[in-house]
Amino acid sequence: MIKKIKIALVCLIATFSIFQLLPFTGLSASDSFGSIFREIKQQLRQYSNNGDLQALEEARKLFDSMVEQSAVEDEALKNAIYESFEQKQVDIIPFQILQLGYETTKKALNVGDVKEAGQWFEVRESKLKFEKKATPAMKAIVELKKNPSNVENLKDIIIDDLKETYLFKVKESLNEKDGAAYYYFAIIKSDLEKEISKEDFQTLTALFENGKSFHSNEEAVQKILNILHTYESKKISETDVKSEAEKIGKLIQYIHDNWSVAIKDGEIFNGVEFAELKSFLAEAKQRFLQIKPAFGEESSFIDEKLNELEILLLNKESQEAGQKIAQEIVDVIIKRTNVQITLTNNGELNIQEIEKQLAVMFDEAVQQYKAGKQKEAYDIIFDSYFIFEPLEKKISARDQSAVQEIESAFALVKGNIQNGLPIDNEIQRLKDLISQSLIKAEAAPSNWELFIQSLIIIIREGFEAILIIGALVAYMLKTNQKEQVKYIYIGSIGAVIVSFIAAYLIRNIFKLSGADQEALEGVTMLIAVFFLFYVSYWLISKVQGQKWQEYIKGKLAHSVSKGNLYTMSFVAFLAVFREGFETILFYEALLAIGDDNSYILYGFLLGCIALTILYLLISKYSIRIPIKPFFTCTSTLLYLMAFSFAGHGIFELQEGGYIPATFLSGWPTISLLGIYPTVETLSAQAVLLLALIIAIGYFIYSSSKHSKEKGVLGQ
Repeated sequence: MIKKIKIALVCLIATFSIFQLLPFTGLSASDSFGSIFREIKQQLRQYSNNGDLQALEEARKLFDSMVEQSAVEDEALKNAIYESFEQKQVDIIPFQILQLGYETTKKALNVGDVKEAGQWFEVRESKLKFEKKATPAMKAIVELKKNPSNVENLKDIIIDDLKETYLFKVKESLNEKDGAAYYYFAIIKSDLEKEISKEDFQTLTALFENGKSFHSNEEAVQKILNILHTYESKKISETDVKSEAEKIGKLIQYIHDNWSVAIKDGEIFNGVEFAELKSFLAEAKQRFLQIKPAFGEESSFIDEKLNELEILLLNKESQEAGQKIAQEIVDVIIKRTNVQITLTNNGELNIQEIEKQLAVMFDEAVQQYKAGKQKEAYDIIFDSYFIFEPLEKKISARDQSAVQEIESAFALVKGNIQNGLPIDNEIQRLKDLISQSLIKAEAAPSNWELFIQSLIIIIREGFEAILIIGALVAYMLKTNQKEQVKYIYIGSIGAVIVSFIAAYLIRNIFKLSGADQEALEGVTMLIAVFFLFYVSYWLISKVQGQKWQEYIKGKLAHSVSKGNLYTMSFVAFLAVFREGFETILFYEALLAIGDDNSYILYGFLLGCIALTILYLLISKYSIRIPIKPFFTCTSTLLYLMAFSFAGHGIFELQEGGYIPATFLSGWPTISLLGIYPTVETLSAQAVLLLALIIAIGYFIYSSSKHSKEKGVLGQ
């Protein structure tokens, strides 16, 4: 399910994503070798799936375009690729192109051809699935784009990083019993021949060439891994080992400290936390692969314990069992590297640990920024938000405005980094906001505080939904469509039911992370934008008295069309669902910190009464408003909701890391209107403004034309 959500998100934001990749090359979208390579793979998949020869031919033409745009000198490899096209060996073509990209990048760098190197550098594989930061090679390419004369100093960084990536892919494929290891080995085969002993190279070659099913031979796989580990152990610096070991230790520390928060009595207690533990363990295993050779004989012990820990986690075993294995892993890491890692037995203490970790990350970001490392500083702040994310719901339960302030502060820091402005004061303000919010969140609330917080949550989350539902119901009553009001109620009640189901699924079945929850809410809001704008325009089109009379007398005189009824019902559904499941999670957090939950119930009930009164006022008194101002006001309200949702929706996706964020320093944050200081949110709202202008222009033109026709007929 999560994969499907992410695929849908990729489809929605493909335009943003491709431009995010381009800064590393300086190329336009049309001639980026990375985008061409991705398209080749897509066409080859299409041929593999249904035998589409046209797709195969299109893939070949795309490869032709890459060759034509560059000065490829490796004729043997190029001809081998064309031969694979002729033989329809589509499974190996992507690997051959990767090898051509690797070899051409190296040759171009060695002769100082930065443009050629930048083009073919785009044709590469990524290393870690969980790595958010730019690799050394990416950073070096960016530097080369700024200063091509620095190629001699940077070329080794790029080549070594690419080589290590493919070496990593060989090991990863072997561990996953994947035959792709054979092809990854072919990419770096010529390099390994120069860097390992003749005997080891001959052994490797014989093992790999002994048929592509070698990966099913455990003995052969282990021999290959042993040779590669021996080779790597001579290359890994002690500083790198300690750095990675510390990161692994922190990941295991988090798993150890929060086991009881995620799992209780053999069941998942907190789905979001459980998903994070799985994610962190997977990342720890990935990172350990990079430094495994440095641990020598102890590497197999850590491998074994990491696998044991994964089994215990997936089986939802007791806290004691999980923490015992985690402690054993950390003990070996400390013994080998001397890094400082302290495990605790109380997940609640982790709040202080997170605050300390954030402070360290903020200080590191300032140091990197002052050293001129803008990209590194930005990455640290980006990552720090996801360290903060587990605390967000806890703070939200006490003070939602504090969360909005913190999010705005994060955005301001990132904006200043992007624009080269000072960040010292902004970082200090961010620290203070988080510290003050946590002090307030951790303080035991009084019964009246619980009452007020409960009241605020339901009113805050339900206000917009009531405005929209009230406006739609008022429209039905205004147009004598009382019998059709049930469609609005069906949409609203359905959303409440689905919200409870979604909250349960998010917590216990799909276990969406905080980022995925933000993405789900963001997509929901963006879908709502379309329907809100549609209904808004449909209503404003009825403002003119003559048109309204025609509408009443026409085929819709007795009922709104089924299409518009369903649209309005769906708008009501989205208005409630947009905040529904999150409201449930907020109340869950509030119930967890309260001693007397009856006050939470009283606050909730009073909030519901207040919202009901608001709804009755809207639906009752709006009937007395004349047709033209009623339709104008209702249409304006729905448009403002669409405008706000557009900004909120894009910003939610940016916070989840699904689309890029280009920050504008000095631009205000107006949460009520969904206005945030990023180019992407403002662009989405600008599109809505343009659509509004076009709609109003068309409405005025249509009204004028209608008036003229009426005048002609009256003569």
